[in-house]
Amino acid sequence: MFPINESGHSETKGGRNEKNDHLWNIFRNIQELIRFADQKIQVLFVISGLLSTIVFRQALDAIYISLFQKIFVCIYLCGFIVFVVMSLIALIARSKKVEDMGIVRHIYFGHVVKNKKPMDYINSVLNLDNSEIEKDLACQIYEISQIAKTKFKYYKYAWYVLIVQLFAFLCLVAWKLF
Repeated sequence: MFPINESGHSETKGGRNEKNDHLWNIFRNIQELIRFADQKIQVLFVISGLLSTIVFRQALDAIYISLFQKIFVCIYLCGFIVFVVMSLIALIARSKKVEDMGIVRHIYFGHVVKNKKPMDYINSVLNLDNSEIEKDLACQIYEISQIAKTKFKYYKYAWYVLIVQLFAFLCLVAWKLF
């Protein structure tokens, strides 16, 4: 896909390194997926919050509701607790620490601030060659891909639990109507 020269590096086109451009595009796309997952989880939180407000207001009258309604309130409450846990795991997802492979790390902010002074970071970046940048970027892509995978996995679980909550809610509404 990328023409390689004798030194093993991709050739540039118009003074730019195509492999670096490709890696940066992948990096940005995965970052966008992570933002998208966070937004979807926040929407689920809003839906669950609205349903929970209605159910919990009705549950305050627990003395006056039937056994059937109490069971569905309990199902809803259990679903709500599981939903919150799954959603929080999705929102705070982090990748597992990648083993140190001797790669000079310069992209992630945690690696940037390990430099004691700004000039330390600037000098270390200026001394990098394209191969080192590509390795660091590929490693970052791997790490954020792990984060995206975790976020979408727990988003899916939260979605399933929200469906259970919605079912319990609809049963409670139907019971009230009939």
